[in-house]
Amino acid sequence: MKKKLLIAVPLLALVALTAWFFRPKHELLGEAYVSEKSVTLWSSVAQVREQLGSLRYGDRVDTPSQAQ
Repeated sequence: MKKKLLIAVPLLALVALTAWFFRPKHELLGEAYVSEKSVTLWSSVAQVREQLGSLRYGDRVDTPSQAQ
């Protein structure tokens, strides 16, 4: 039983590592356009943050597939 466990655990680790290596990468869904008069870009969603910039109506932005 111990011999099977010594084979199974490294094999399972190898399979998990291989699956992680070949996981889907973050891809963009496409592009979108700002529909507000002005939008402020912040450095984070925390209370302590700084303004990074602003976007205006019609500016093109890329949309990620998931939150990062």
